[in-house]
Amino acid sequence: MRDPKALPLMEMAEELAANIYRFTARCPPEESQDLVSEIRRSALGIGSNLVEGCSRTSDREFARSVESALGCSMKLEYQLGLATRTPHVIRFW
Repeated sequence: MRDPKALPLMEMAEELAANIYRFTARCPPEESQDLVSEIRRSALGIGSNLVEGCSRTSDREFARSVESALGCSMKLEYQLGLATRTPHVIRFW
């Protein structure tokens, strides 16, 4: 078992999630709530998958969780790009 706090990416994942929550809090509830929810879920998924991977006993299982975290980061990149192209959302961001 690994210590999640020993992973250099863990601190960055936590900071990213906190920034995403602050960033999306500026968007009014009635404006694109589904997209905001997905953005938050993806940001949380990065750190959550890293922590889950640390609980795994094999390197292979750990690597699978790291790949899932990478997938979440790619989804987040797409969702943030979509949000910047959505006229009613961009005025708040």
